[in-house]
Amino acid sequence: MSIVWLPSELLMLIAHQLDHRDLNALLQAHSSFHQALNDYLYYCNVQYDNSSALFWAATHGSLKTVQHLLDAGANVRWNSDYWKMSRPWGKRAPYLRIPAFELREHPISYAATNGHMDIVQQLLQEGADINFKDRDGRGLLALAARNGHFALVKMLISRNACQLLCNRHGQRSISDAASQGHNEIADFLLSEFSRLPFFSRHPKFTIQAEMQWMLYYAAQCGDQSRIKDLVASGADVNFRFKFATSTPLYAAVASAPSPVNVVKLLLELGADPNIGQAPSSRRRLCGSIPRYLLPLDYAIKRSESYPLIKLLLEFGANARDASQALYTAVNDEKPAEFRLLVEHGADIYIHGRKKSLFKLALECPCNEIRNVILEHGITPDTPDPADPMSGRSSFRIRY
Repeated sequence: MSIVWLPSELLMLIAHQLDHRDLNALLQAHSSFHQALNDYLYYCNVQYDNSSALFWAATHGSLKTVQHLLDAGANVRWNSDYWKMSRPWGKRAPYLRIPAFELREHPISYAATNGHMDIVQQLLQEGADINFKDRDGRGLLALAARNGHFALVKMLISRNACQLLCNRHGQRSISDAASQGHNEIADFLLSEFSRLPFFSRHPKFTIQAEMQWMLYYAAQCGDQSRIKDLVASGADVNFRFKFATSTPLYAAVASAPSPVNVVKLLLELGADPNIGQAPSSRRRLCGSIPRYLLPLDYAIKRSESYPLIKLLLEFGANARDASQALYTAVNDEKPAEFRLLVEHGADIYIHGRKKSLFKLALECPCNEIRNVILEHGITPDTPDPADPMSGRSSFRIRY
């Protein structure tokens, strides 16, 4: 007798002896097996595999699979271990901090990331938290904004998703949208911010702060028209965040696709070329000397390094503090940039971890760099300022 003709009771007994993969393979072998055992397959996934199929369904947009799992008893009403605005905490309640890999994820985050609005709505209807945070601290609104799902963003706003949620970098959904170039979504969220009473009473911590992030990412992307609009609306070109530790000018120098015109625009709008990237808290904790990396230090790394450095110097950049730029010019053999920095006062006597800059330059294979050092009356026999017996007692240590 063929297994196809077995009664449902016997098929169920056979199914009880199979693991999930074998059971799934059996269902695909014949339509009668699928009809008899499909509900049991979903039941097994819910009971024995912690509803893992929900994540696949949420990622791939299979609302039918989601509904089958919910009908089989899948629970979607758990809360994120991240602190979130949707859950009240007492004044003395401890702030839970656990490793990110231990945080339990939710299929609604996967659905929001991939823009499956119907699944998000279904899970919310079943009791999922609209402000659930993923392992990076991003809520549904931030995930939808970051991935450019405008319709989903509007739906979440209409259902009062919290706009104050911050990710682990201290950024809100507006920053997530701006970081990926979704300016229309960022503008929409900013307009929604301005409608809430708290934001209008505390603009420094909300609207203005978000505009600064928008300016930072506009500079990073090289969007000149957006930079002009944001500065005209009140964004500060010299604002530096605690989390980003750098200004829009630094972002443009380091990351803009065609940096020269973007950097020139920011400088003309009042950007200070001597405000650099603040040293990280880790370096302070490790006991190393705090060191601010200036725009000059990152300009030297770009393929357009010479016009960038020249432009920054024209607008008042202090070459004497750009020690990292000198070392990079020597290591990357950029003689024109090296000469330009030295002519504007860069200190060739700076001592690094191993040897002084001029010693390193004299050993450089590039003749033009060696000539710059020799023109200053320095020879291979010149004492190293790092040597306490050389007679030069004061020198500056960099990085």
